Amino acid sequence: MQHLGDVKYFWDAIENFSFDYDFYTFSGRTVNEKGKVMKSFTHSTIRGSLQSYGGYKKNRSKEGSMTSGTFRFFCKSIYKFNIDDFICTQEGQWLICTSVDEPYSEWGVRAGTFEMTELYNHKDLADYLKTLNGENQI
Repeated sequence: MQHLGDVKYFWDAIENFSFDYDFYTFSGRTVNEKGKVMKSFTHSTIRGSLQSYGGYKKNRSKEGSMTSGTFRFFCKSIYKFNIDDFICTQEGQWLICTSVDEPYSEWGVRAGTFEMTELYNHKDLADYLKTLNGENQI
């Protein structure tokens, strides 16, 4: 990719606030013999800066109370993430990518929005994690 300017300034700025995160990339869909669509994921590490964006909120409804949070994630453009990819924080909080800001890539920065989510809402990812941990037989 061609960059508009020297990316070193932005990469250094991001690195000052960066950590390594477990990263689960959505890698495709398959259909099993019963016609069920199954998502597949690939595990890797992504290094970037995760910043709170609007803080935490408590939502109450007939289904019960739920805490939500939105975060902005910034990383070097050498990493790619897309909508439906997941990051697991050091505290074990699962975040799902809900938007990607393309214009920043020209300056060597990849940016996007991640929102808190519960793993039980994503059964395909939960099954993938069990397989990685040896709990499921292939």
